[in-house]
Amino acid sequence: MQVTTLPIDRLRPADWNSNIMDEAMVSKLRESLSRFGIVSNLVVRRLGDDCYEVLGGNQRLQAL
Repeated sequence: MQVTTLPIDRLRPADWNSNIMDEAMVSKLRESLSRFGIVSNLVVRRLGDDCYEVLGGNQRLQAL
């Protein structure tokens, strides 16, 4: 495993992710991220030279 910092605009949500959050939950998650930061890294895979698909952390990506 490799930990790398990536610009958020290079991350793409997984189309197959069935976990959906309503706006109230996204707002709570956004508040938590603001207060505590990202506690667990997002897991991604390379889609091409300039973008990555998020495999783990799609809700955090949505909130960010």
